[in-house]
Amino acid sequence: MNSKWYGGFGFSKKKASHCRVHDMVLDLITCLSQEENFMTTLGGHQYESLPVKVRRLSLHTSKQEDAKVLSTMNMSHVRSLTVFKKSFSLLPPLSSFPLLSALDLTNCKQVDDHHSMLICSMFHLRYLWLYGTYITEIPREIANLQLLQVLDIGETEIEELPSTFEQLCHLVYLRVNSWIRVPYGSKNLKSLQELKSVIVMSPSVLIDLSGLTELRCLDMKVIEWNKSFEEPFRRCLSGLINLQSLKVNGCRITEDPECGNLLLPGPQQLRRFIAPYCRASSVPRWMSSLSCLSYIVIVLNTPGEEDLHVLGCLPSLRHLNMDVCRHTPRQRQAWPVIGATGYPFRCLTELRYVQHAEVVFAPGAMQKLQILELHLGTPDTLHQSGYFDLGLENLSSLQQITIMLSFSKDRMGEMEAAEATLRKALDMNPNKPTLNKVTQTTTGHRIF
Repeated sequence: MNSKWYGGFGFSKKKASHCRVHDMVLDLITCLSQEENFMTTLGGHQYESLPVKVRRLSLHTSKQEDAKVLSTMNMSHVRSLTVFKKSFSLLPPLSSFPLLSALDLTNCKQVDDHHSMLICSMFHLRYLWLYGTYITEIPREIANLQLLQVLDIGETEIEELPSTFEQLCHLVYLRVNSWIRVPYGSKNLKSLQELKSVIVMSPSVLIDLSGLTELRCLDMKVIEWNKSFEEPFRRCLSGLINLQSLKVNGCRITEDPECGNLLLPGPQQLRRFIAPYCRASSVPRWMSSLSCLSYIVIVLNTPGEEDLHVLGCLPSLRHLNMDVCRHTPRQRQAWPVIGATGYPFRCLTELRYVQHAEVVFAPGAMQKLQILELHLGTPDTLHQSGYFDLGLENLSSLQQITIMLSFSKDRMGEMEAAEATLRKALDMNPNKPTLNKVTQTTTGHRIF
């Protein structure tokens, strides 16, 4: 396809997830889908005649002439219905779709609790998207949807799920509000593979979650974390043997010597661990057993030798975002030295070291690293001899680098010397990495 026909890519997890196509391409896609009776679209390209049996219907229009066409259609064969928010006023009664298995009402603000009751009587539903609607409550009758596999109720006004929700035993994907409470008995959702934006109010919910052994993706927030959550949290991770992506907020990651260092059997397929607001005293030692782990976001008090050893020995780690939340300045000679041994980081391609990045790169270090971001220095530490001799010239694959320096205006001389040292090291780098343009911000930072 000619590159002029598409553009405006959208990205998810740094991969292209969707793009915008030229109007001509959209018309072609719509035309072909209607010719093959794959999709019937009202609003846009129109035809002299519509198929006798409409299987998939998409409403893009708010025009009254399209409403007249819609009123003549037989909805009894429709299996999939997508409604854009401007078209909702033209939608026939939901009872007109007796065999509907997929219903997408995303961002239709007219959808409220009255409609949710009607939806609960659509027994053939397998896929239901109510994201961004004005529904405030899920009826107990949700249990009628025994075939339901996908449910998206994110960005709604729903605060709690009914106890009957646990009867949806075929549910595979569930996205909820970031403040919704999970009911007791959620362990009965044995088929669930994705659970997003769930609130954990008590340790017992963590124990319930540990029984969802088919989970591939879990995004949760723990409320009012205390010591009683520690063992259930560990038990939860140990039970989720198929977990591939974990995002967790609101907890403190701690090590209990009495519990051992490994998760047994543990999420051996875990690829992404994201804990941007969970302070950890150290890198959990159980991470060392997760050979598939490739993406980590973690907050540490002060990274030590053992922390870098655990992270550096992960055989699949490609992206590391490490934030330091508590800092006691160390003398330059006490900084960890990352080389070809000890902390090999054999697969790491992107490193973001936020706040007080006290580290030195020795020859052979991080041989696949391409993108680097470092936040360096405070006014109290800039005077240390060799503070900015970080060994950047030794990162042989480096392509892009961002360095943030904290300083006060009365120390401009030191800043200029620091910049010169860093630029000299980068000039010596055989790969000649690119630098962001030097700018001065009102907060007193310089970004290269």
